[in-house]
Amino acid sequence: MVPYLDGRGPDPRAALEPLIAEIRAPDPLPGIAGPGLRVEGVVRTYHAELVRAFSIAASGRALPPGGMTPLGVVAADLARATLREHLLYPYDRLLGRWKGGKTLAALAAYTKGGFARNVVSLTGLPPGGDTALLYVFDQLLAAVQDIAREELDRWGDSRLVWLPLQLGLRPEDHDTQGELDAVVEGVAGARFTDGNRAWYLVNQQFQSEVIRSIQQAEDYHVLWIHDFSGRLGAGQPGAFSTPFVVEAYYRALIKRIGEYDKRRRLPVYMIFLDEHYYEQNGGRLWLELLERPLGKLPPLPPGFADFADTLEVRQRQLRDAIAASRLLQAEVAQYSAAWVENLVKVQVSVTNPADQSFWSRQVIPLVGMPDNLMRDHRKIVFYDISEDDPYRGLAIYTGMGIGEHYTGQTWEDRSLMVQGPAVLSLKARARALLQSQGIAGDRVPYVLRPRGIGPGYQAAVAAEIALRHEAGGRDQRAVELHNGTGFQDKQVSVAKAVLYELMPPGSVVKVPDALWGSALYASLLTGSALRGCRVLFIAPSLAAAPASNPASMAVAHELFARLIVLQQEFGPELERGGGMLKTGLYNPGIGVQDIAARFAAAYRNGRLTPFLRRLFPTNLAVDSLLAHAGDLLAATRDTARSRAPAPAPIMPKLHLKANFFASREGWDSLIARPEMAPLLEAYIGQLLRADAGGFDAKAAAAALLAASDHLDASYRESLSPAERERVMYFLLIGSANQDYRSMLMDGEASVLLSGWSGVVGLIDLSLIASLSVWIDDLGLLDALLPPPSDMVRGLARRLRFAL
Repeated sequence: MVPYLDGRGPDPRAALEPLIAEIRAPDPLPGIAGPGLRVEGVVRTYHAELVRAFSIAASGRALPPGGMTPLGVVAADLARATLREHLLYPYDRLLGRWKGGKTLAALAAYTKGGFARNVVSLTGLPPGGDTALLYVFDQLLAAVQDIAREELDRWGDSRLVWLPLQLGLRPEDHDTQGELDAVVEGVAGARFTDGNRAWYLVNQQFQSEVIRSIQQAEDYHVLWIHDFSGRLGAGQPGAFSTPFVVEAYYRALIKRIGEYDKRRRLPVYMIFLDEHYYEQNGGRLWLELLERPLGKLPPLPPGFADFADTLEVRQRQLRDAIAASRLLQAEVAQYSAAWVENLVKVQVSVTNPADQSFWSRQVIPLVGMPDNLMRDHRKIVFYDISEDDPYRGLAIYTGMGIGEHYTGQTWEDRSLMVQGPAVLSLKARARALLQSQGIAGDRVPYVLRPRGIGPGYQAAVAAEIALRHEAGGRDQRAVELHNGTGFQDKQVSVAKAVLYELMPPGSVVKVPDALWGSALYASLLTGSALRGCRVLFIAPSLAAAPASNPASMAVAHELFARLIVLQQEFGPELERGGGMLKTGLYNPGIGVQDIAARFAAAYRNGRLTPFLRRLFPTNLAVDSLLAHAGDLLAATRDTARSRAPAPAPIMPKLHLKANFFASREGWDSLIARPEMAPLLEAYIGQLLRADAGGFDAKAAAAALLAASDHLDASYRESLSPAERERVMYFLLIGSANQDYRSMLMDGEASVLLSGWSGVVGLIDLSLIASLSVWIDDLGLLDALLPPPSDMVRGLARRLRFAL
């Protein structure tokens, strides 16, 4: 389930020889059926033998392989349930966190007691039968602890030990959407909610929606961001951050002050920013201005004279609005001018300040490191989320920051905008962040203090669900997940691990990411490929990497080299078993806004790459649309633009942090349906509207959502009830990378969609896959992602947790 990919050594094949030998070894038990590598057969045999062992104990007589008794089946079910709830789920929930030597033993002792209490209720056991059942359960617990010790010896770090959930789950226990949702909830400790609304945002649509959210906020607005770039690399003020300050915050303040006499309150504008990024990205320039918007303007270079003039105008308008407010003037007379300056501002909280006194050798042994290296990398925007109304305000989860380099042709990123009960917990998360920084009690902003759920909240959710059903639509399920900064809970990491390990055979899993560095994530996904899943790993080439430091690239090169060796070694067996393990490098050389060229290149690459042709079968209508999409889009350009010289190649930076999952029943027959054409058209329409500028991203994304709903609903009508149960989709979007830093150390936030609404990512992530170069040999990998020197490789391996 978790093949060990992280053996030492620069030669990928030599490093993987023990694993290859282990997989090639004869089957551990006779009679395991199935094509390919028969990993799923081993799982089924394990559970059959578990039933036989408990049946022998319950009956007091020997049984042949496959033998069972009714009491043995009941006892095995009790054993699996007890093992899951009291040991596997609690232990795996600690993924990414340090575990002491007695953690598993304590959980095992508690689990044994729970099973003993259940055995007492069994009737019909022969004399000594309860003792025999407890003996079998003891052996099971001992085997689980042996596995944990072996994994700790292999990985050398308790944070990376993951107990296979198949020890307590049969394949039929996690082959439906509801079952797998329940496992995610049980292990991650977070619950899916119904009645949500979600909109998929592409690239710089996020930036426009952030500005819109600031304008729309009535009670409060939180920008919880890791990057608010004040200056570019040469030290000049950023061309995007500057108008963002003026056109977003200043205009919002002016507008709300104009309404102050009527509304009698101002929204509270808050920005949370980790100190490391605050200093590194030059955020001080504009954030200090936002903290004191009525104060002295900062000096700007000559090239920014127009902006300086605009800023002076906005500041004058702000002062005029204050002067025109009778209520504000009365309050100034009562409380002083200093009071109004504290009211009319953006509350900037620079969190996790550097403190060298907190030093640890747990992350980097012997040398040690300060806690400063553990950063809050979350990227969330939310406003007006309320305990009284689930559809007031909303949240945006993203991998982007605020700055010029996140816009234009060179940035490939995604966001998810969410409204409903799934995002209510954000208020508690923000409050916990402030409390961890020493802001507690009545110092916590009033709008973030805890409140009870209003009397109409659940009724509003129920009405939303009913209204959707009446209109022929369906509910949207979602759960919000966080990795706490430092040694706190790692819900995002845990949820990923559950899905990587438990998606049923035949599933399609696409994982594009800017920083592929976690060998544990790769091991879990490789295990699923060996079981029969179709897994697509996608990383950027060196030219397309947003963070191209040599150490990070060395880690990615080493990991992908090993995946390529496994792809070569087990290709035939994977294919016979229906599995797939493919490694791609995103390297299109086409700007993200050149929609026509992107679709033309994607179609060409998809037709020329055999496995993509098999993975993305199309009907005649969809194939024709794809074949001519580039020409049709190019024809929409005006004549002057079409006569312009062809633009120079642009290499966009792959920065998105998205995971897409579909079961076999949710992919194979759906992908070739004619309803795919409207979904494709809706996606293209969203991109075209974004390219035009000045658009409402929510409205643009709504058409994509409606097409996704129509496609999935019409498809399910063609299936039997049992087949419908096995149609599964998940879409995960947020700030967490596929590296160890995001997995173990940094604060991260993501939202996970469950069910049909995950289809909104199908076309987009398929486009990303078709714009990637799929690597079959190490030479091509070296050409696009050059191998590091031995010194850099060795240093990167030692520092891989902190990169």
